[in-house]
Amino acid sequence: MSRRAVTAVVATTLAALLSVAHLGTLGDIAETTDASWVDREMVQSSLSVGGPLSCATLGRYRSASQARMTTGRLLGRDLSTVVDVAGVSVTNPGTGASAVPATTTPVGADAFRNNLTITALNTALSTDLSGVLTLPLAGTNLGAYAQYARAGSEGKAVAAAGLISDTGALALGSAATPATPASTPAGDAASIDLAKLAPATVALAGVNLGVGAVGARAALQGCQLSSNVPSAERSYGIASLNLRASVPAVKTVGTTLTTQLGAVSTTVDGLKTTLQSTLKNVVGPLLGGTAGTSTANITLDLAALNTELLTPLSDGMVTVDLRNGLVTVDVAELLSGSGGLNGQAPNTQLLLTTLNTTVPNRVTALLNTWKTQVQQRLTAVLNAAAVELRVTVAPLGLGTPKIVVINSTLGGLVQGTGTTSIDGAAPAGGLLSILTSSLLPALGAVVNTALFAAPAGAVPAVASALTPVIAAVAPALTPVMAAVTSVLTLTVNVQDSPASGVHRVSALRIGVLASTAAGSELRLATAVAGPVTSLTP
Repeated sequence: MSRRAVTAVVATTLAALLSVAHLGTLGDIAETTDASWVDREMVQSSLSVGGPLSCATLGRYRSASQARMTTGRLLGRDLSTVVDVAGVSVTNPGTGASAVPATTTPVGADAFRNNLTITALNTALSTDLSGVLTLPLAGTNLGAYAQYARAGSEGKAVAAAGLISDTGALALGSAATPATPASTPAGDAASIDLAKLAPATVALAGVNLGVGAVGARAALQGCQLSSNVPSAERSYGIASLNLRASVPAVKTVGTTLTTQLGAVSTTVDGLKTTLQSTLKNVVGPLLGGTAGTSTANITLDLAALNTELLTPLSDGMVTVDLRNGLVTVDVAELLSGSGGLNGQAPNTQLLLTTLNTTVPNRVTALLNTWKTQVQQRLTAVLNAAAVELRVTVAPLGLGTPKIVVINSTLGGLVQGTGTTSIDGAAPAGGLLSILTSSLLPALGAVVNTALFAAPAGAVPAVASALTPVIAAVAPALTPVMAAVTSVLTLTVNVQDSPASGVHRVSALRIGVLASTAAGSELRLATAVAGPVTSLTP
C-alpha cells in the first residue's frame, strides 16, 4: 500500500474515532473499533455496584473527564497558564454534568465540546513563544481542534481531543484549503520550530517538525455488573510526522543546474555562428561559387527543462526540493520496519538515530540518480532541437545566386541526417551525394564537439559541475540530522499509569531538551477519563 493510501486509512480511522456523533456513544466500552492502536484495560477497583442492576441508571456514580489539544511546556513555560489552550473539563457529582470553561458547547447528555480555534491559540503564543508552535489551519470553514469530554452519572466517562470538523470529519490542510502561514506545508496540523526550542544548537537552523492530524480518546466504564471491575479503553492515531530541514547545500545543487543550463544556452548561441561559418566554407566550393549571407536558427527551450529537472525528488521516505533547498523525511516511512507511528505499545519512543546515516545516504543516492537523469534529459532535448541553416551562394561567373537550406535537428546533424534544398528543390544525383557525404558530416562534427564530446562538451560540463556540489550535500546534512537526534524525542501512545482512577492518553509527546529546566515537552491530543466512583455503599 502506498504512503498516500496508508495516510488516508489513518485519517479515515481518526475521523471515525473522533467524530462527535461517535463520541456520544463511546462510553459503551463494548463497542468495537477497527483501530489497531486501541488499548483496553481491566481496572482493579473496589467500586461497589448498588441499586438496580442496570448500567443505564442515572445518579449512581460520580465521574469526571477532560481533553486538551495541547499541553506541556515550551521553553520552560507551562502551557496550562495559557487560557486559550485550557481544553475542556467535565465533572458530574451524580446530579448532572458541568464543564469548565463555561463557554463550552453542550453536545449531548453530560457531554461538552470546546473548539480550540487556531486564531486564539496563535494569538496566545504570539509573545515570547511566537513561531515556536504553529497550528496553521485557520478559518471557521475548517472547523477547529476539538476537545470533547463527557461525564455521566451512570458510570461512563469519555474524553477525546483531535482535529475534526463541525461534522466530526478530519480537517486536514490541502491544496484546496491551504495552510496558514504559507511557510507551513499543507497537511500539517501543527508545525514546531526546533531551532527556537534549542537556540544554542546552530545546526537546527531551518529545521521544523510537521505533525499531521492527531487524535486520542480515553473511555472508562465504571459500571460493570458481572465483574464489578471497571474497564478502560485508551486509543490514539497520528496521520503523519515529517521532519523538514532547510539545507543550503541542497539549494546550491539546484542553482548550479540553473547556471549550467544557462551556460548550455550560451554554447548553443555560439554554435549558431560556428555552423554558419562551416556551412559557408563547405557549400561555396561544392557549388562552385562564393557563399554570401547565411543564417542559423536552433529552436531550444531550456527554461522548461530547468523547471522539469527541479521538480522535487523522492524515494518515498526522503524528499529533496532542489529549488527551495529543503529535505523532508517521512518519519512514519523511516520507522516502517518497526511498525510506523500507529499500533505501537504504550509509551513507545520512536528510534530516530537512523536519521544520522539513512537520510544523508538516501539524499546522496537520489541526487546521483538525478544527475544521470539530467544528462539523459539534456541530451534528449538538445538532440530534438530543430535546426534550419540557410546560405546564399553566388556563382563565380554570371548567373543567379542559389539559396541552400538545410533542415535537421542537432541530433540529426550529429548522425549525418537532414534534408537539403537548393532554390526550393531537392538536389539529385551526384550533387546530393556530395552534400550528404561532405556537408552534413562537417556540420555534425561541429555540433558534437560543442555539445556532446567529453570532456569539454556542454553536456559533460554540466555533469562535471554537478558532481562536487552533490558530494557536498551529505557532509552538510549529517550534522543537521545529528543535532536533531541529540535534542528531539518522540513518544507515541503516551499513557500514564492509572492513578486514583484516572486514565490518560496522549497521541504524541514531543520533547526538545526535555530534561532541562528551559526545555520543552509538548503533548498533542490528550484525553483523560476518570475517576468514576460509586455513590452507593
